[in-house]
Amino acid sequence: MLEDVSRSGRGHRVVSPVAVAAVPVGIGLVGNLATGTVEMKAWWWAPATWVVTGLLVAVTVIVQIRQSRAEADRDESESGRGAAQITNLPARNPYFTGRTALLDQIHHRLRSSDRNGDTVVPLGGMGGVGKTQLALEYAHRHADEYTVVWWVNAETAALATTDLLALAERLGIRATAAPAAVLAELWTVLADHEDRLLIFDNVEDTALWGGLRPRSGGRLLITGRITALRRLAPVIEVCEMPRAESRGLLRSRAPALAPDDLERVLDALGDLPLALEQAGCFLAETGLDVDGFLDLLASHPAGAGLDDPTLDRHPGLAGMVAAGRARLRALDASTGELLDQISFLAPEQLPVAAGSDQRGVRLGNTATTLRKLALLTALGLARNDGQRLLAHRLVQALLRSALSEAERATALAGAQRLLATAPLGETRDMAAWPARALFTPHIQALSTHLTSTDTASFIEDEQFRRLVIDHLDYLNTSGQHDPVALALAGQTRRRWTAALGRDHPDVLDAAHALTTALYWTDQLEAAFTCGQDTLERRRRVLGEDHPSTIRTANNLAFCLMRLGRHGQARDLCLAMAGHRRTLGDDHPAVLGTAFALAAANNRLGDYAEARDLDLDVLERRRRLYGEDHPDTLRSARNLAHDLFHLGAFEQALRLQRDTLRRQRRVLGDDHPDARQSANDLDITRRSLAGEG
Repeated sequence: MLEDVSRSGRGHRVVSPVAVAAVPVGIGLVGNLATGTVEMKAWWWAPATWVVTGLLVAVTVIVQIRQSRAEADRDESESGRGAAQITNLPARNPYFTGRTALLDQIHHRLRSSDRNGDTVVPLGGMGGVGKTQLALEYAHRHADEYTVVWWVNAETAALATTDLLALAERLGIRATAAPAAVLAELWTVLADHEDRLLIFDNVEDTALWGGLRPRSGGRLLITGRITALRRLAPVIEVCEMPRAESRGLLRSRAPALAPDDLERVLDALGDLPLALEQAGCFLAETGLDVDGFLDLLASHPAGAGLDDPTLDRHPGLAGMVAAGRARLRALDASTGELLDQISFLAPEQLPVAAGSDQRGVRLGNTATTLRKLALLTALGLARNDGQRLLAHRLVQALLRSALSEAERATALAGAQRLLATAPLGETRDMAAWPARALFTPHIQALSTHLTSTDTASFIEDEQFRRLVIDHLDYLNTSGQHDPVALALAGQTRRRWTAALGRDHPDVLDAAHALTTALYWTDQLEAAFTCGQDTLERRRRVLGEDHPSTIRTANNLAFCLMRLGRHGQARDLCLAMAGHRRTLGDDHPAVLGTAFALAAANNRLGDYAEARDLDLDVLERRRRLYGEDHPDTLRSARNLAHDLFHLGAFEQALRLQRDTLRRQRRVLGDDHPDARQSANDLDITRRSLAGEG
């Protein structure tokens, strides 16, 4: 053989340099043997032979290197840049059909502007037209054009924050600070990723969304139903599918339909993607003939009295959902009950525990859980994205409207038990906050439905009550002093008072949370009234030295101080300070009393006493909680305030600088504590400069 042939990774024939070197050797050998003019040994060492051989080998190596580079270039060209390096995209919908013109329009809008500028593309339209699926398909098709492609559930600020914190973690940002601080660092890091695509799905409030978007650069794709999206950028309207695309979608879900039958189904349902997906799933799952399907569809009310433009234009959707629910209950009654339960939760992803991931709600063992998820998705009544269950808001509304009073009560009770199965960790554990944030919209939605129901007819589940109380504590501890926390606390207190009585311990816990929420939203008179009533009841029910009683007294003391009643605040703290003998100096409630007493002394001008108390509390909190705990930093800020009033400006300045630096890192620039510390530092600087 004159050729040593092997195979490259792409299946090409490759000539070995060894084979090339053998060519002149072989030719020379044959020639010499034939003529007998030169001895073999002499020929072998001839310099000319080695020169020729070396040149042939060199040329062969160069050719192969160029060939390998060309093949690598072809591979890169064929595969593009590869998938986005950082992404959390939900699974691609294998049944996505058509929408080519809309996809092209989105792509043109996103790629046409200056690379360093903001590019915002909103997708608008009524419910069920497929805005989310359109955004998801675009993101999957063009993921290789970006280094970051991130999906953000943006119906609420809590959900959006959770998804953005997950992005921060993927980018190497430590989640050991308050959300606002982590997001501030995230925007800085994202500035180095100009080729990024963020998708904000289901924006319901542009005011909330505006505070949760990158400061500049990158590309933003938004979906939502609200007309306010037009204020952000020209909206791409997503409407019902053209009939040709509707045929393709229904055919993909129910391939056995005859052409005439397919048209009859389309005529009955219209061209709404949500309805077509459910119809296709239902027909494929049940095997029902089209005559029977249309009779079933006609037997259900058109819209169950719901006021929604989607239902006005597509009344067949109501019958489709009712038929799917009936079929599900016939297949598995417990999964049918689960469907009713999730109709009272938020139309957002609900984490489900399965296999090794136990952070969600529990539906049973792994086999039972997977069977329930499969049944729900097979009938098109919900989606399952990586053990996160999601039902469309219109489907939920139609399910709720079809329930009798008894069925509604059963579903509400079941929804409480369902949420209470999720292990969410300690409320003050910052590592557990992202998981808790996913449950905020579900707890709020269920609370709203419970509030609109006759609560006197049943007592809410005890474990669910504990879940709500813990969640209110989490909202306060994590600095989420917003209308969500206030609404949840107010609804909960009213509901539980009606069902359990004003002195029940859970009602008093809810009242304590309401006092805190009112205080942080500057409703001081209401906070004082609520706190005073709660303190009197806790003293009577739990006793003077119970930790819950002491915590409520501490809250009330700060309300009094904000109202200018500093002497009353100090008297209240002094009355509670004696209980440290029972609980110990390091108990959180006792430290809270000492902290409040120091603040009252400062406001009354007793700065030396305030300094001594604040220094003691600061040292204890540093030892118990660490340097960066929010409570520790509050003590440091107050101690610096004492030092300032005692004339120790340099000491105050050093402590204020360190405290503000830590607060900005842990809590964020916009947290009330950080803003107050920044104001204190500015006053101290001006005093040292002789301006004060």
